[in-house]
Amino acid sequence: IKQQFLSIFFPITIFLSACAAQQQSVEILHINDSHSYLSGISQNGKPNYDNQPSKGGFARINNVIKNHQNSVVLDAGDRFQGSLYFSLFGSEPIIKIDNASSFSALTLGNHEFDQGCKFLNSYINQLKTPVLVANMRLNTRQNCPLNMDKIQAFLVKELHNGDKIGIIGISHDNPKISILSKDCDCIDFVDYKTAIITQINALKAQKINKIILLTHLGLDKDIDIAKNIADIDIIVGGHSHSYLGDDANEKADGTYPIVITSPNNEPVLIVQAKFGTEYLGYLKASFDNYGVITSFDGKAIKLTGNEYPQDETINAILAPYNEKISQNNQTIVGNNQISMNDGLKECRQSECLSALLLSLAFLEQTKNFEVQIAFNNAGSSRAALPVGEIKEMDLLSSFPFGNNIVIKELSGDEIKQALEQGVANTNFNNLSALLQPANLKYTINRNRPVFDRISNIQIKTNGKWKNINRKAKYKVAMNNYIGNGKDGFEVLKNAKTIKVLQQTDIEALREYLKKHSPLNQIETNLIIFK
Repeated sequence: IKQQFLSIFFPITIFLSACAAQQQSVEILHINDSHSYLSGISQNGKPNYDNQPSKGGFARINNVIKNHQNSVVLDAGDRFQGSLYFSLFGSEPIIKIDNASSFSALTLGNHEFDQGCKFLNSYINQLKTPVLVANMRLNTRQNCPLNMDKIQAFLVKELHNGDKIGIIGISHDNPKISILSKDCDCIDFVDYKTAIITQINALKAQKINKIILLTHLGLDKDIDIAKNIADIDIIVGGHSHSYLGDDANEKADGTYPIVITSPNNEPVLIVQAKFGTEYLGYLKASFDNYGVITSFDGKAIKLTGNEYPQDETINAILAPYNEKISQNNQTIVGNNQISMNDGLKECRQSECLSALLLSLAFLEQTKNFEVQIAFNNAGSSRAALPVGEIKEMDLLSSFPFGNNIVIKELSGDEIKQALEQGVANTNFNNLSALLQPANLKYTINRNRPVFDRISNIQIKTNGKWKNINRKAKYKVAMNNYIGNGKDGFEVLKNAKTIKVLQQTDIEALREYLKKHSPLNQIETNLIIFK
């Protein structure tokens, strides 16, 4: 099979316009894991809420979409959580932006279930964009608030040149919906590979021979699908926040696109575009009459500066939300003089300031209960804390979920199991479950098999580090997200609950900052990678 690598022409508007007249081809614009970064990312790596210099954002994305109306525009899920837009205003601004845009389809990410099925149902009912999920079913429980009639397994999109292409949606692969949301127990997730094969056969019955899979499974599973399931042409993915490309400033998880040979010896193109609307993926693929890809070209394009102007319609939608954020969240809550690794991406790769501080705050908040250890998952920290003044807005940006503090009793063995779960992901660039500790340190060996990577676990007792006793019992403070078993922490869910505090993560950190500001030092080297 012929595979022709073409060069990228810039600006993108020239490239897309020049290629639009070609037959038997499709152009795809795609995003994933926007996490309510509606105005993009500010210069300090946090969600942007004003007109200061930024990159990404739906105003830039929508401007590209408007100029290239023949493209298939896809969103691979996780629109919810991550910024003040969502934590303060829910899905309202996301819905308004969706309805002012021209997305062809979206699938649901795991965070779309965080607020329960009733909240999700209201969101879906107000969207203009079709929602595609082929691996979700109602179970036998009655009166489910999620109306499945608004959710399709696939759609057939007619392109500007008369060709038709099938798009199948696949959400996350966790069969236990209770791990995602206690309010969605009327929904089950079926085996995604079986669901994919079923929908491929349905599309083939309609004589559709060009198929896109829109997934929120993560890059590793997308690659596995491409290797083992025939008749897929393109996989547009999400969940793993993977950057694909050749930007020297990024840790790339592969080329753009990744090319896999399918079981029927045909190319499958896999794409993803990091997270937070910083990048817009662009892929052009040409097909022969049998629906086999013959050439392709593309890039994850960083939406920066004046090169990609903003759509003022989107800016007008966001303006009143930006004003409310600015007015209500300028109170100074502390001062930080520590400059160290921090931010959504950074916290998933190693220890980071915001997550370590949060665990310290949990430890201090629970001292009356004789808690010895605290830890929080890296994914609970969504943005870097600034050096200098820390405002209420910074706390809300870093910790938008409003998690409560839970105290559990764990044995040393169970603590090790939890630490192992934190690094069970094979992608060490995106360890969202990585446990960021206080009063605990441990070593991670990247080359060891899953669930055998943790060693040298030590706890600080009377100012000295000592090896943890695998049989002893310890009181551990954590957020209720992992305490309820989410991110796969079944060992924490099953542990004895000592106390559920009413204080949220932000309240605990606010008190800690008030007591300890200015922050000048923090104990580090608690997580050692080998």
